Amino acid sequence: MPRYRFQIALRGEVIEDHEGIELAHRAAAIEHAIVAMREMLAEDIRQGCVDLTMRIEIIEGCGATVHVADCAAAMAAGTMPARRRA
Repeated sequence: MPRYRFQIALRGEVIEDHEGIELAHRAAAIEHAIVAMREMLAEDIRQGCVDLTMRIEIIEGCGATVHVADCAAAMAAGTMPARRRA
C-alpha cells in the first residue's frame, strides 16, 4: 500500500508529517484529510478561533503533492457521511 503524509498549514505555521500512514489509494488519503480537517474545524469552532485558511497537503511516498484539501472542501455538503460517535 502507498504511504501518504499530511502536511498541515494552520495559523501561519506548517506542521510536517514525517511518518505518514499507509492507505489503499489516493481517494482514501483525500477522505482521511477531509475528515481530519472537519475535526480540527469543529474543535476551532468550540474554542471560538476558526482559521478558514487552513489546508492539508497530501504527499505521496515519493514526495509529490497529489492533493490539497482546504476548508471549502471540508465544509462542502455531501462530500462524505459524518463519522459516527461512540
